Parts: sequence; C-alpha cells; structure tokens
Amino acid sequence: MKHAEVTDLRILLVEDDFYSAHDLADRIAAAGGRVLGPVASVAAALALTHEGPVDGAILDVESHGAAIFAIADALARRGVPFLFTAGRQPDILPRRHSAVPFCAKQVSSARKLAVLVERIARSAQLAGGNGPPRAPSVAARRVMQGAAGQQSPWLPGARAV
Repeated sequence: MKHAEVTDLRILLVEDDFYSAHDLADRIAAAGGRVLGPVASVAAALALTHEGPVDGAILDVESHGAAIFAIADALARRGVPFLFTAGRQPDILPRRHSAVPFCAKQVSSARKLAVLVERIARSAQLAGGNGPPRAPSVAARRVMQGAAGQQSPWLPGARAV
C-alpha cells in the first residue's frame, strides 16, 4: 500500500541480515519509497551516499562486524535523518548519536519506516520548512510541505521507538 509521505523518498538501507534487509526493502517499496541498497558494508553504503540524494536511512549498527558510525556521521553532516537498528542495546551508540532513534531488530519493518518518516518530517519542521542543509528530493520536499503543524498518520503521538 502506497503512502504519500513515503512515495519517492530515497531511503538508504544498511543491513547485513538477509531476511531483515529484504523485509525492510519490501516494506519501503510497497509504501512507494525508493530503496538504496540494501547493502551490508560500510564502503558500499558510503558509495551510495555520494551517488545522489538520500532522504533518510535505516542503519544496522553492526553490519558484518563493522561499526556503522562513519555512515551515520556522513549523513548527520548532510542533514539526512536516519535511525539505528540492532539486536543489542542502544548503549552501544556513541554520545554524538544519542538523540538518534534506535529500534531493536524485533521491531516491525512498518514501525521502523514510520519512525524514519516521522524523523524526516520533524527534520523539515526544525529547518523551518526550508529543508535540511542539502538539496532535498521532490519527495522530501512534499513531506516537508505537509510537515508544518501536522502529525504523521504513520506515527500519531509518538516520538521514537
């Protein structure tokens, strides 16, 4: 089922578990989003961030044993909203990313996508509707325009998981 808030958003997916990656990718595509990946390596993810606009990302904290924080740092510098997922506790996150939403692996793909969409909308609100310090895609601009003063139907009343 397609959702206007997700349609054409370019979402980077970094996940090393085959089943989790494909479940998330299927959920994003079914909602109308464009999946960048899924990829399982830091190098592949960094390459995708340089190929074009990224509107949001879901990052597995430990992808093939490598910490994902270089990707998180690059996304944060560009103002791209993202969330972390892992099978471990969120205390493994560095202090600089302590405000980033964290979803346990057991959280449904639909919920993870909802948290990310809410984060994209919130990023637009904080930017005053002018967008983050990057060139947003058409889809991200649509989320931004609908963000001011509205609650997401994906995540009513909630902040993060």
